[in-house]
Amino acid sequence: MNIFIKNHFESHSTKPFLSFEDSEYSFAAVYQKAFSIAEKLKQIGLESGDRIIIRFWNEPDFIFAYFGVLLSGGIAVTVSPMLTQPELTKIQTHSGARLILSFEDATISNKDTELHQISLEKLLNSLYFDSSINLLEKGNTNNVSKDLPQDLAVLIYTSGTTASPKGVMLTYANIKAQLNAAGKVLEINQSDSLLGILSLSHVFGQMDVLWLALFYGLKIHLISKFEASHAIKTLREKEISILIAVPTMYQLMLKYLDNDIYSSNQFSKLRVCHSGASYMSPQLFQKVEKSFGAGVQEGYGLTETCSMAFSNPINGIRKPGSIGKPIEGVEMILLDENNNQIKKSSSEENNEIGEICIRGQIVTEGYFGSPEETQKAFFTETEHKDLWLRTGDLGFLDKDGYLFLVDRKKDLIVHSGHKVYPREVEEVLEKHPLVDQVAVIGVLAGELHGEKIKAFVVLKNRDPNNKILSDEQKDQLKIELKNFCKKELAKFKVPNFFEFIDEIPKTPSGKLKRLELRNKK
Repeated sequence: MNIFIKNHFESHSTKPFLSFEDSEYSFAAVYQKAFSIAEKLKQIGLESGDRIIIRFWNEPDFIFAYFGVLLSGGIAVTVSPMLTQPELTKIQTHSGARLILSFEDATISNKDTELHQISLEKLLNSLYFDSSINLLEKGNTNNVSKDLPQDLAVLIYTSGTTASPKGVMLTYANIKAQLNAAGKVLEINQSDSLLGILSLSHVFGQMDVLWLALFYGLKIHLISKFEASHAIKTLREKEISILIAVPTMYQLMLKYLDNDIYSSNQFSKLRVCHSGASYMSPQLFQKVEKSFGAGVQEGYGLTETCSMAFSNPINGIRKPGSIGKPIEGVEMILLDENNNQIKKSSSEENNEIGEICIRGQIVTEGYFGSPEETQKAFFTETEHKDLWLRTGDLGFLDKDGYLFLVDRKKDLIVHSGHKVYPREVEEVLEKHPLVDQVAVIGVLAGELHGEKIKAFVVLKNRDPNNKILSDEQKDQLKIELKNFCKKELAKFKVPNFFEFIDEIPKTPSGKLKRLELRNKK
């Protein structure tokens, strides 16, 4: 499958591909960098199908390493550079990754082995027999299906409700289907250029910025870490035509523009503002259109759908608050609580809510090494070979077939554009010696942050209402718990609020009653 990548680089070889700070790279230059990395990986022992973790900020080295691994026949496991050592080790163990290519040189020691992170500079400047760059032994793959996709390209990990990592398998077939459909949704033309502010380690930025640029021969203006002022300056100076961002980013850019002295025609080349990953309110929709002078196109997708699965059109009817209709090649049904299909409404009233289920070539074949998780997330029909994906999200269709999200069936928290799973945070807090029980929920915090994270904590050796501690002691303990979380969790996963309570509400079967906590005054 590296022929697919090679052909696209060669077909656009003389065109500019990447702009980063003061550096410019053509398609040919990026390919040469990636090819050198691919050859070096083969020299040190990488074999086809081996997993290699890619851990960089938004910078050229991410792109060189990413395509280098793919050109070598390896599978790219992309992770956030903000992950802590325990989080990174968990993903390496589960994926069986044999090396970490990273923005830093480091060695992570654990009870079983030493995990090496190496920079591209060290990799490329080393000799093939350099003992400081040893690939890890192949991991135990007994739990990995023997029927893995033959064209597997990328693993992107999402946390499950039990905090066990789930590696979403994305194939070249998934990627091609996504790019063909996304190109039509965005009405791509050869003069388009993209602003690269989405994290390339996540599916949204990876597919709808990086791969989109390669597939259609577009230029990316890449920004390492998002700052509203930098993004606005780049939009103006580089005359970018497509802005793809999450609602939090749009909110921050609008806040910056409120104090701006430029005219309303400052983004003359910008033709579309695409938004996804979390809900955009109709009010924010209208503000973005007015301030940027370009149409807002809201969509919806998951890692499991290789990014975009639904979208409003650019030049058709766009409905604020709706995520639009399925993109090309995607089928969608809504299921009620009894798994019966819900039909779209013939009127604007009494729209029945159900779980969104998706089928099509963009949908992953499952989770790497997790057959039980795969079985829970998918179902099939005897007359059709493709699997239906249960998204866990709830929505309804209006009379025109536009989909509206209502709530999450899962307990996912979206905090400042980042996905946070409560159980992952709970398992860290439960390690604290003073914590007996804990439950984590999301609390609404406005359009800027979406939701913030709140932890309800029951302490050990307590008396009713936790009066064993004074108010001052409780405040000190809240700080201690937050610092405790920072050691094992990325910054965006650390709770914003703590509340000490006497008892965690649970059902008779022992499940947490999160709704009761959300309604707690």
